[in-house]
Amino acid sequence: MSTAIKFVYPTLALSLWHTVTLTFRGIVTLQAAKFVKKLTEFILCFILAFAISRYGMPLYPITSWLVDHSYQYFSHYQDDTYESGADPVTFISLMVIIFVYSLILYSLLRWLLKKILPR
Repeated sequence: MSTAIKFVYPTLALSLWHTVTLTFRGIVTLQAAKFVKKLTEFILCFILAFAISRYGMPLYPITSWLVDHSYQYFSHYQDDTYESGADPVTFISLMVIIFVYSLILYSLLRWLLKKILPR
């Protein structure tokens, strides 16, 4: 009787350990897949925001105005002189503006997907 108990418990414990491990790996894998999906959606929204804020596109006047005003406000912090439009203030303000545009597009995309594909 004692010999049978010695062999049953390690097998049961090993079986439970594998079940817990596989379940944990499955949950982590699903969370990683969701993160990759959301990151891909955000990157696509960033590319779209960059495309529609270029010259001649719908968001260009707003983007140009915001970049010009941020340059006027922050340009006195620059130590060196740069080419027109190639300075760090213009680049960083442009990236921040496009990031905000992409956040807005991403939230609209998520809202539309929730409306179209209810769970």
